[in-house]
Amino acid sequence: MTSEQAEKCPKYQNCDAPLCPLDLDKEATWYIDEEVCKSPEFKEELWIILQRKLKGKRSKDPEHEYTHKELVDECRKAKRKKK
Repeated sequence: MTSEQAEKCPKYQNCDAPLCPLDLDKEATWYIDEEVCKSPEFKEELWIILQRKLKGKRSKDPEHEYTHKELVDECRKAKRKKK
C-alpha cells in the first residue's frame, strides 16, 4: 500500500474487496459473494454500482468470475442500450 492509496481511501488497508479502484490488478477476479468497494470516494464508479446490483440479484451462475474489464464492458453495453 502506498501512502497515496491510504490517503484516498481510509478503508484501503483493511478492505477485502478483490477489485479495488486504487489497485486494479489485471489478473484479479470478483465473485458475487465477495466484498465490493465501500469507499465513498468511488461510490459513483459504474462498475462498482454494477457489482452491488449483481450482489442483490440471484445469479444463475454464482461461480462466474468477473474481471474489472468485464464489468466495465457490461456498463458500456448498458449505457448504449439507454441511448
